[in-house]
Amino acid sequence: MPNRPRGNKQIRPGLRPRARGRPGPDSVKSLLARSGPVTAPIAAHASRQLGWRQWLDERLPPPFSARVTGVVERAGALVIFTESAGWAVRLRYALAELDTELRRSHPAVRHVTVRVLPRGSPG
Repeated sequence: MPNRPRGNKQIRPGLRPRARGRPGPDSVKSLLARSGPVTAPIAAHASRQLGWRQWLDERLPPPFSARVTGVVERAGALVIFTESAGWAVRLRYALAELDTELRRSHPAVRHVTVRVLPRGSPG
């Protein structure tokens, strides 16, 4: 036998309407924009990645910037990801020409690694 429909489903316990003047739930974007103990390192990491990306875009020839899928600095190493093995080889040669400028402007970077990470890959 089917359950009997309840009278007014709009006002059930726990689902009461919000009081006036009380803000609604925060969006994910607004929560991530706040700097807190959890989000501050994430924001700093994203800022460093953006800085590296801009630095590379200014110095590499145009075809390379479209092929770079990510840049990460970790433990004295700069890891640059590109979309294919062919572009990784080309990027290694282009970075060899920028080696002295990179080390002069970023002395904390001891070595540069190029890896393959196709677009859309989880990473």
